[in-house]
Order: sequence, then C-alpha cells, then structure tokens
Amino acid sequence: MFIFVISKLMEMGDMDKSKCKMMMGSMQEHPKGMESMKDMGMCNMKVKYVLEGMSCGGCLNNVKHVLLKVPEVTEAVVQLNQPSAVITMNKFINVDESQAQLTRSGHYTIKETFDN
Repeated sequence: MFIFVISKLMEMGDMDKSKCKMMMGSMQEHPKGMESMKDMGMCNMKVKYVLEGMSCGGCLNNVKHVLLKVPEVTEAVVQLNQPSAVITMNKFINVDESQAQLTRSGHYTIKETFDN
C-alpha cells in the first residue's frame, strides 16, 4: 500500500517540500521498494530553488552546466530574470550538495524556496 501511495505522488509530477520529505523518509524505511520504482522510471521529482549571483547569460549557462553534473539530476531549467532553477532529480538532493558544486564554479548561491 505504501509503495502505491508514493507512486501516485510521483505520477503527479511537481512535488512540494512535504511530499519530498515524505519520500526521503520512505527511502530510508523501504529502500528496496524505492529502488524498484527508480528502476521503472517512476522516481522523478521537480524542486524549485532561488539562485543568487547570476548577472548574464554566461552565468546562467555555467549554473545550468554545474547543476547537471550533480548526481541524480536529470534536468535543470535556470532563469535569469527571476533568478531560479527548477531541478528534476531521480531522488531528493540536499541543497548543500548543489551549493558545494556551485561554489566551486563561481560566487553562486542556491537556496530552497517554499513556493514549490
């Protein structure tokens, strides 16, 4: 039953923070079930972040390139006019991991947003 509920949440596409946290807990409690769902391609979620430090198209391309190198990230849509990124991932990634990657490539900051 638990796996069915998680799979229905994933089918909805965009997830808010509470759903992502629920999934993180479920991965710890039921890692085999989550792995099977990942193998079936059912484990994609989108999370929106606020970005700081971008001033041009070059910055945008650099940030996108760096985010796509983070393991489990499958897509990154980065916007300059309202500095943000919508990141599609196979499993929830802590914002600190993305920040570590961005720090290595420039003075960019990524923060969680609560309007997911």
